Amino acid sequence: NFEVSITVPSNLIIAASGEMMHQEEKALYKAAGLHNKVSSNKPLQAELPGGGTKTLRFVAKDVHDFAWFAMPGYLVQYDTCQLSSGRIIDVFSYYRPESRDNWLPAVDYLKAGIRFYSKALGEYPHPHVSAVQGPRNVNSGGMEYPMITLITVPQKEMESQLETTIVHEVGHNWFQGILGTNERRYPWFDEGINTFYQFLYEAQQSKNSLIGKNIPDNIRRLPAEEFCNLIMQAMSNVPFSYPVNTASENFNSKQDYGITAYIKAAQWVFILQSRMGTMAFDAGMKNYYEAWKFKHPSPLDFKACMEKAAGFKLDDVFSLLDKQGSMENTEKT
Repeated sequence: NFEVSITVPSNLIIAASGEMMHQEEKALYKAAGLHNKVSSNKPLQAELPGGGTKTLRFVAKDVHDFAWFAMPGYLVQYDTCQLSSGRIIDVFSYYRPESRDNWLPAVDYLKAGIRFYSKALGEYPHPHVSAVQGPRNVNSGGMEYPMITLITVPQKEMESQLETTIVHEVGHNWFQGILGTNERRYPWFDEGINTFYQFLYEAQQSKNSLIGKNIPDNIRRLPAEEFCNLIMQAMSNVPFSYPVNTASENFNSKQDYGITAYIKAAQWVFILQSRMGTMAFDAGMKNYYEAWKFKHPSPLDFKACMEKAAGFKLDDVFSLLDKQGSMENTEKT
C-alpha cells in the first residue's frame, strides 16, 4: 500500500498510479477532461496556478509498484467506466496536443480493455485507470504500471496501433499487476498470456493486430474464432528457438525474447485452450484469477487450476513449455 506526496511546480499536470487525494486539483482534471471528451480541447494549463510549487498526495492500495508522470501542457480527457458489478471507476488519458486526432478515443480504448479483461478473468479492483503519452521509444510501444500505462507508440503508427497497444498494456494490470507473477523468471507467465488475450480482443473487437499490421479487409470480416485462428497460424512461421519457459536473462537478444515470451507463449496458451475446450479454459482462467489475485502464483499453481477446470491432467501441454523450436498442437494427440 503506497501513500505518496509529490511536490512539483504548480503548472505541472500529474498522472500517477494512486488515487489523487487533492480534490480541488482532481476536479480540475475531470472538468477539463470531460470538456475534451465531447468538444474541442480545453487547455488545462490555464486553470492551474502559475509560480511556486504544489504538493499532491496519492494513495494506491494492493499494488507492487507506483509510477507517476509530471507534464506541462498535456491535454487531459476524462470519463467513467461502469463495471458489471455496478462499481464505477475513473478513466483518464493524457497526451500531447499534436496527437489529438489519434488520442481522442483513448479513454474509450481504456474502457474497452477494462471491460474485456474484467469479463474474461475477473473484475478490475482499482479505482481508476489511466494512459499517458510518452516520448517515442524504440524498444516498445508502452510500459505498464499499476493503474497507469505509458504509451510510446510513434506518431506515424498511432492510427493502426494505439488501440491494441493501450488494451495490451491495460491487460498487464491482471497478470503482471494483480496476480503479481515473476516476470524475470517466467516472462511468458505475464507477456505470453496477456498477448493471447490481446489477440482475443483483436478478434472480437478491433480486428486490428499488432502482429499482422496490414490485415486485408476480407480477413477482418471473418468471425472472431476464424480471425484468431488465422493470427495464430500466421505466427507459426516465426523462427522460434528458445523454449517458452526461458528466464529473461537467458535470452541472447531482444528479438529472441520478444518472439518467445510474447508470440510463442501466446501460441502455447492457444494450444492449452484447444486442449481444454473454450468453456473449461475460460472457467479455469477465472478460477485462477480469483484464487491467486494479490498472491504471486507460480506456473505450478496455474497448472493446478487449469487441470481442475479441465478434469484431467495437462502434463502433455505443460511439457511444451520446455520445447525448443516450433510449437506442436496437442489437441489431436
